[in-house]
Amino acid sequence: MANTGMAIAKSIEESNRKPKKRDAED
Repeated sequence: MANTGMAIAKSIEESNRKPKKRDAED
């Protein structure tokens, strides 16, 4: 379960890190 929590946290961190402008450009 700890691994799942870490994976989710990492996914959220990566999502916030990526610029949303890329989505609009695509």
